Amino acid sequence: MHRIQISILELLKRSNGVFKEFSYRSLGEAIHIEHAQQVKHHVQQLEKRSLIVADRISRILRLAPLGSSKDATLETIPIIGAANCGQATLFAQENLEGTLKISKKLISNREKNIFAIRAVGSSMNRARVNGVSIDEGDYVVVDKSSFIAHDGDYVLVVIDDFGVVKKFVRGKGREEIELVSESTEEHPPIHIHQDDQFIISGKVIYVVKKAKPN
Repeated sequence: MHRIQISILELLKRSNGVFKEFSYRSLGEAIHIEHAQQVKHHVQQLEKRSLIVADRISRILRLAPLGSSKDATLETIPIIGAANCGQATLFAQENLEGTLKISKKLISNREKNIFAIRAVGSSMNRARVNGVSIDEGDYVVVDKSSFIAHDGDYVLVVIDDFGVVKKFVRGKGREEIELVSESTEEHPPIHIHQDDQFIISGKVIYVVKKAKPN
């Protein structure tokens, strides 16, 4: 995604999803872009991707909702970056890369609190989420609703500002948690204490396989 599009989205996030008195010139001033035509181009690109809605009569620019209506067949899911499926070596920063269109029926009709991340690495290629493996380049759909992780759940965990997709397992000690790989290769588990600084960002609920080359 172009840096100007990222700047527009970040501005909207900081403004609770709404930019008032919208014009290409005023938006350009807010994101420090001088040429209004350049801003116009990127606004139109974000509109085409259903990420923003521009009301030019009311002069309001806003973030688009995830899904246009309850009756909509497809859900628009933001892709917010990448997470490693090996050791914790890739920063899991919420950096919007684009969106996925996916049937609500495939994700149990969830309408909120879901996002996707791009999988990096091969340490989860023997995991099965609804019978589907997690390979490098796949998009992993995560439900970030509040939940208690149980043994066997596949989760996205952020540790020391790095993100990993792993299988959640309670360790032998009551205070120990293991984040386990399921791979055709050798990947040691990550051992953490329940009081360590880590965040379970959500449960993996679906895998969108990367497109195969022709």
